[in-house]
Amino acid sequence: MSKIIEQYNLEENKALETTSNLIFRAFTTSDFNITNYPHKINSYPQIYNYIDTMHEPKAHRYFNEKNFLVDKEEKIIIEQINEKILNISKNDFNKVIVPISATLASIPLLRVIKKIKEIFNLKKVNIFEVGPGSGYFGIMNYLNGDKYISTENSQAFYIWQNILMKNFSKENDFFDYVYDELGNLKNQNLVHLPWWYFANNHFMEKLNVDIIICEHAIAELDDNALRYLMKLSNSLLKNNTQRPKFFIFTKYGGSFAPKHDYIKKMFIENNFQKINLSSALQIWVHTNNEVAKLASNFNITLNEDMTRSRIIKKYNRYKYRKIIQKNFSNYFDLIDFDPNKLINSKHEDLFSAHDLLNHKLDLKSKDYDFLDYIGKEIPKKINI
Repeated sequence: MSKIIEQYNLEENKALETTSNLIFRAFTTSDFNITNYPHKINSYPQIYNYIDTMHEPKAHRYFNEKNFLVDKEEKIIIEQINEKILNISKNDFNKVIVPISATLASIPLLRVIKKIKEIFNLKKVNIFEVGPGSGYFGIMNYLNGDKYISTENSQAFYIWQNILMKNFSKENDFFDYVYDELGNLKNQNLVHLPWWYFANNHFMEKLNVDIIICEHAIAELDDNALRYLMKLSNSLLKNNTQRPKFFIFTKYGGSFAPKHDYIKKMFIENNFQKINLSSALQIWVHTNNEVAKLASNFNITLNEDMTRSRIIKKYNRYKYRKIIQKNFSNYFDLIDFDPNKLINSKHEDLFSAHDLLNHKLDLKSKDYDFLDYIGKEIPKKINI
């Protein structure tokens, strides 16, 4: 089992032999380093710490039945994941663990992808995610029939993601650039890239991507890495076809002073415009798209600018909605879409977070114990 760690370290060290300090600094785990968040493991048993992590402080929100419900399809996909993770945790770590919060945190973005496929009548989309964390968003979309490519700069998360992808992929449908021979690369629908491949723009610009995701991570990027991602996104999402292309996230992430305005500026400088009005979601589209041009005309991206009259902003939003509805009807449902709300579900098909935990767990996360002890709110009445 330790070989999986040894091989990653070996491949990273090889990459560092031909990587400059400037590039390494740009793509290293800078935010984790500053906040002292563990991102490297030395033994295989340490991996279980990454099964359900980074969402513990807000986990209690999902278990408030009034605030967070899932529909039948979402329940089924979470149960599929829980069942597989239960087997992994038993077999590999001799523990009984299923994700409590990391899967639930992926549901809003899953709804966005589902909505896009529905309104544009797409059976499959190609998703590229930067910084997948525990990795469940990608698995959910793969199980829904999409192609999913991701990159990760944390050794520990990368190794966990590899285990996760390997366990969920269909036969010969997963390729990992750290662990697999390049001769076995075909048209796999589940693809895993280490940071040193991501840092190679000549390699990356060949990808066929419909949607780029950087959830809870875009504000964690080093400035040069952010600029790189924006330039790369400009190349990948510059749409010369009728197929819609998007850069999407719901939260900026980041541990320190917000740099949201700076990130917006980077998007605009790289020919993107935010096209939706919901504060719960960021949908950015390249300006060669007519909807993005319209959003620019109505100053949608900078609608939070308080120097503008509230009446003018309200009137501009009204006009913007009317024009979208008339001329770009496919995009209309995205303008006010709130991913925290359910899509077209009957009341009898709704489930709370408690309904998703079917197993009595013999391990209570040390993180929840710690948060509880220091007086932070944690999920109540969980069967653990």
